[in-house]
Amino acid sequence: MALAERTGMSPSQVGRVLSDLDLKPHRVQGWLTRKDDPQFWARAANVCGLYLRPPEGALVLSVDEKTAMSARSPTHPTIPLTPGHPERKEFEYVRHGVVSLMAAFDVHTGQVLVATWNAMTASTSPRSSPTSTSTCTRTRPST
Repeated sequence: MALAERTGMSPSQVGRVLSDLDLKPHRVQGWLTRKDDPQFWARAANVCGLYLRPPEGALVLSVDEKTAMSARSPTHPTIPLTPGHPERKEFEYVRHGVVSLMAAFDVHTGQVLVATWNAMTASTSPRSSPTSTSTCTRTRPST
């Protein structure tokens, strides 16, 4: 909902108030709490070089993980938008536990390896076998 609608003011009045207070709600600036590392750019250049020119016969993977994702499904289907009516989504959902995802991208072939784990317990930790794995191959763009 727009700020003007929430406050009952006209959009131009909201603009004047924000301008007078030097507030810019449309601007967001990120920040980090870590200290600057003087070696960061040198290490980043080494990683980029490894991706661009891997050693002969080497397997170079870029790996990432997303842990403790809530596995949930909606209780009712989404009603698609129609002329004059917005799309309608139900806010309620059914919980199916937690899942963790790990993916590895082979930077040379474009192959993506994916593994998932169910809720983190002693029996399903990443050190044990994943609950499912899959492989998909992406074609590399021609250069």
